[in-house]
Amino acid sequence: MKNKNKNRILIIIVVVVIISILVVWGFLNRNNSYEIEIIKDNTCRDIAKKYYSDDNVTVYSYCLDSIKIKVDNEKYELKDYLSNHSDGISYLISRLDYIETYKDVGTKLYRGSQKVSNQGLTVIACNSIIDIDKINNDIYIGPIDMDYKDYFCK
Repeated sequence: MKNKNKNRILIIIVVVVIISILVVWGFLNRNNSYEIEIIKDNTCRDIAKKYYSDDNVTVYSYCLDSIKIKVDNEKYELKDYLSNHSDGISYLISRLDYIETYKDVGTKLYRGSQKVSNQGLTVIACNSIIDIDKINNDIYIGPIDMDYKDYFCK
């Protein structure tokens, strides 16, 4: 009877130790698993630069030198991912929190905290009318503190 109790206690201790090791390992490795990694442009002059363009969308980078995205444990430069995946912008935005819609028909602001991105991230998805039959659907990507600028979505 005493041996059975000792064996049970030993098994419980081993299980607790294994679970503790897994929890600590997961905590220590979580900092390397950002879904979106950015490198800020330290010489930012408050200007958005064309980052990527195709027939459907133009993406601008605001005060960023690099934007990388992790999909299925593979890292891609965002522009490379966008050129091969038509749903790339939707995928990026789905990782962020919706903040607000502006008054210009539907331009939306999204932000990703430092849980999603190494330094935080802001995306402005334009939806503004340029002409009767033309809608601006440009995308602006910048650091967490980027705000809507007068020249965006024009």
